[in-house]
Amino acid sequence: MKNAWRKSGKSSNLTMIENLKSFLKQSQGKHFFVACSGGLDSMVLLQLVAESKVPFTVLHVNYQLRGEESDGDEIFVSEHCKTHKLPFESIRVDLGKILAENKGNLQNEARKIRYAYFKSHVDKTPSSYLITAHHAADQIETFWLQLFRGSGISGMAGMTAKNDFILRPLLPYSKAEILAFAQQNALKWREDASNQNPKYARNFLRLEALPFLRIQMPEIDSEVRLLQQVFQEELIAAKEKAVELSGKWHSTQRIELDDANNNSIVFHEAMKLCSIPSVYFQALLDLTKAEKGKKLIIENPGASIKEIVKESRFLALVSNVLPPKLCVKTEVTTSLPESFNRDVWYIDGMYLNHEIELRPWKSGEKMKPIGLTGSKKISDILKDFGIESNKKAFHPIAILNGEILGIPGVCLSQKFMATQNSTRIIKVTFAPC
Repeated sequence: MKNAWRKSGKSSNLTMIENLKSFLKQSQGKHFFVACSGGLDSMVLLQLVAESKVPFTVLHVNYQLRGEESDGDEIFVSEHCKTHKLPFESIRVDLGKILAENKGNLQNEARKIRYAYFKSHVDKTPSSYLITAHHAADQIETFWLQLFRGSGISGMAGMTAKNDFILRPLLPYSKAEILAFAQQNALKWREDASNQNPKYARNFLRLEALPFLRIQMPEIDSEVRLLQQVFQEELIAAKEKAVELSGKWHSTQRIELDDANNNSIVFHEAMKLCSIPSVYFQALLDLTKAEKGKKLIIENPGASIKEIVKESRFLALVSNVLPPKLCVKTEVTTSLPESFNRDVWYIDGMYLNHEIELRPWKSGEKMKPIGLTGSKKISDILKDFGIESNKKAFHPIAILNGEILGIPGVCLSQKFMATQNSTRIIKVTFAPC
């Protein structure tokens, strides 16, 4: 859904309403939820949606941070909906208490709470969308905030008119246009005193930094909007390639070293699709040039990928899913086969006094594989056999009578192998349980 910027001119009431109707029709939504704080922007949005005659419900979040003012906002929106016979629902959250317990960032925590609340309604209502009052000034502020945070093009590109379950029909409109609409329609709204506090980064930009920049460079907002258009177009193309790339990573559980040569936006978007946080972008690129065995720990509770390990020709993606458990099957046989393989062992029955056990190998442990004249460390045997660094730690060894019988799928200890002179031969097979 495209929501193009308009270069100049104020919109009449009719134009804004018709534009919104067309926008909502394109979404093909059957029901809409309007996020309304009671402020100027959200009250204008509420009026426009009401004029468009679509089915909708008004949602409000009371964070209880400003005492009577917060309650007043909730009452104001509730009474407006009651007067105009609009469906209304709200939630009260003690954000101050949550921040005291979790020590989080106020604005980040507030955003998590409100969008979780909004999404819970959308999820319960088929073909529904959330409509927010983000406008042109919010878009420009987002550009600068993301620039300061070093988020890259994906952040500086700003918000899109439609993103998943969220619709933002006011993005083309300036604050002046929104205010003009409110005045022409005699709308009432609430002023949030906290919006005048420059201690918050967005408020500082809005109240101090951007007014100064606009005096020095009057065209700066237009330049930012043009940049965001370019970034969004690049992102659309990059995301298509990123879907393909991330799909390959998921299916193979590896990142080929050549993948790092992709456009950085493509690589970055593929990371996001695999739930690898953006903060690991440079570390992941550095890992492609590191020595074998180096690893990157991914600290993201919601991601299945926990580690990324450098192998000789690729990066291995290690999930929190452990390899399948092996079970041991033994049976008596009367002869040895003409050829042997590493997956089936033939041991001398004289040694089978106890059950064969499987356990993880320990650092420094050694064994004498068939074909070698001396002992060798388990870790070196696994390395020589080509077991990937990320899988070595999980690879089990087989124990018999307290000694290392061998490494399943790799090698058998010379001591236990059956020969033509063995009076009793035991066939040992390992298979997933």
